[in-house]
Amino acid sequence: MTPWRSAALVGASWAVAHLHSLLHTLLMSQLSYPRSAPVRHFFCDMTVMLSLATSDTSAVETAVFSEGLAVVLTPLLLVSLSYVRILVAVLGVRSAEGRRRAFSTCGAHLVVVSLFFSSVLSVYFRPSSAYSAHYDRLASVVYAVVTPTLNPFIYSLRNKEVKDALKRGFRWRAAPQEV
Repeated sequence: MTPWRSAALVGASWAVAHLHSLLHTLLMSQLSYPRSAPVRHFFCDMTVMLSLATSDTSAVETAVFSEGLAVVLTPLLLVSLSYVRILVAVLGVRSAEGRRRAFSTCGAHLVVVSLFFSSVLSVYFRPSSAYSAHYDRLASVVYAVVTPTLNPFIYSLRNKEVKDALKRGFRWRAAPQEV
């Protein structure tokens, strides 16, 4: 991984994210909304804004769906291909202990990736007739809060020093308090 490639990946991610947001903002600004429509969500998500619109949303839904397909399915495909390559490499490891360690590391990552993409796909790629504010709030918390929160745990709990510190902390709390 060269510094140039690293910068190119960061720049491309930044550009796609900002253009994606700009497109949604421009499309949503073309719709009409009631004067006082409460947003019963923890952020002004696209599905919430579409459900509140009083004008025809079919063209916006089509544009958002097709553009979103590319923005979500491209990373999903690349991550899936990456995991296939990892699987092939791990299956090439001769020792059972080496394969077990690799699968335990990859397993935690795969759970978080699956959680993220399944919640995103369930919110953004279903018909608007199946919209449910309660479900959207729950799924949005999963992809916006839960999965980013899990990442530091996955990476740090693989670290022996962090595990030892946690064990010491739990032993300290479990010890009886002397008065």
